[in-house]
Amino acid sequence: MLPEEEVKSVLTGLLQDSQLELIGHNFKYDYKVLSRWGVEVKNLSFDTMVAAWLLDTASMGYGMDSLAEKYLGYKTIHYSDVVQKGNLFSDVELMTAAEYAAEDADVTLRFYEVFAPRLKEMGFSSLFNEVEMPLVSAVLCGWSCAASV
Repeated sequence: MLPEEEVKSVLTGLLQDSQLELIGHNFKYDYKVLSRWGVEVKNLSFDTMVAAWLLDTASMGYGMDSLAEKYLGYKTIHYSDVVQKGNLFSDVELMTAAEYAAEDADVTLRFYEVFAPRLKEMGFSSLFNEVEMPLVSAVLCGWSCAASV
């Protein structure tokens, strides 16, 4: 097990580094987990779930597994394959957890590489960057900062 404070310190440094642009998928969930742990995120620049919604508002779902099959022709490792019913993610062997997490990161980056150009082609870049992502950021920091967005 890794030392909690050391991990928190490294993550905080990365998630607050203004020279890094964070790309996430459904990052509101990750934000809730991180904020409960006391880690503030300051460099979210692209949420692939929000982009997927803009690109296809009539879709029946925006989960990573279905989007990976639809846009990448790729079948992901499903959470239920990694975490057995009744267990927690912390119960998963480190190498299995690392493989699952690395795939999530890889698929998210691959979504970005597909979605960002499509947003531009469809004329949605301004809507995404000037409306949708600031709204995500407002939700992340709480509605009290929405006026500054």
